[in-house]
Amino acid sequence: MNVLILTNSLIGVYNFRLEFVQRLTADGDTVTVAAPEDADPAALQTIGARFAATPFQLHGKNPAADIRLMRTYRRLINETNADIVYTYTIKPNIYGGLAAQSARVPYVATITGLGTAVAAKGPMQTLTVNLYRRALKHAQTVYFQNTENRDFFMKNRIIDQRIRLTAGSGVNTEHFAALPYPADASVTRFLFLGRVMEEKGIRQYLEAAKTITARHPETEFHVVGGGETAERIALKRFETAGVITYHGETDDIRPYLETAHCTVHPTMYPEGMSNVLLESAASARPLIATDRAGCREIIDAETTGYLVTPADSESLSAAIEQFLALSRAEQTAMGRAGRAKVVREFDRRAVVEQYAAERSEVYEPAAVPAEKLRVGR
Repeated sequence: MNVLILTNSLIGVYNFRLEFVQRLTADGDTVTVAAPEDADPAALQTIGARFAATPFQLHGKNPAADIRLMRTYRRLINETNADIVYTYTIKPNIYGGLAAQSARVPYVATITGLGTAVAAKGPMQTLTVNLYRRALKHAQTVYFQNTENRDFFMKNRIIDQRIRLTAGSGVNTEHFAALPYPADASVTRFLFLGRVMEEKGIRQYLEAAKTITARHPETEFHVVGGGETAERIALKRFETAGVITYHGETDDIRPYLETAHCTVHPTMYPEGMSNVLLESAASARPLIATDRAGCREIIDAETTGYLVTPADSESLSAAIEQFLALSRAEQTAMGRAGRAKVVREFDRRAVVEQYAAERSEVYEPAAVPAEKLRVGR
């Protein structure tokens, strides 16, 4: 079978979907991954997959550029003689879905989160909802990573059938194995992982760090991830004041998890399922995160971590205080319970099997005429 995967990042494929690609090639499928070339595609070739560079602006709002992307997807469908198309993230879901419709090729879409364009009310939400409604009309299956995103799509009559839930991207519980809990009793280290941006809660983290380090000098707050300009300026200010340590970007978060006692994820971003939390929990680290979709599913409150009020540094500080009141043995048990939960409920192998099974359900969808979509062959 010829399989075409459309997504917005090759790095994302390596981090979250490589096992799926490996499964497909092991089954003898011819797999092509189309994404912007933000990483070396050589790793794909070593497992027998092909790569097609499809550059586009993730947050661009140029209709002409989006039409070109749709035409590129249609051309790739023809060139690869695709039997099934898998799409991930907003633009590939929309323009890949429209291209697959016009080519009469079955396609499976994954909603990896609403994104700010959909979550925030306004003209962009209206436009994106309408595009989604059209693009998903004939999808073989639409996967959601949490019930809140699914309910939004149903409430807005984007789609009401052929819907399935999946455990996010899952987590490779062998790559993210349980790490020994840090034995150092003289310091407690908290870790922020992810893009350093307002929507990810970095400002609440910094404010909580300032509050807690003033009360508990034996605590450390660390930040790992690439950042936007305004937030990096704030990071520099807090680092100069001795409140946090900023480590920049990394390709491997495991060394930072190894020395951390707790991962803090105060996100407000409308994500599908937090990979930061899944990977941290798999590593046997307790969690503190926002009580919102994509986070609350991963945390059993006061058993594997704590849930806090969105955009509330005081609520975050209170949860950190609760964690600090635990003994090392209790903190260790919390981390172990978190790993047991993700192994039980979020193992990536189960997600891979779910997606791989779609190949046996291929059917020919009703197509929208190509001339109506203005898609070039």
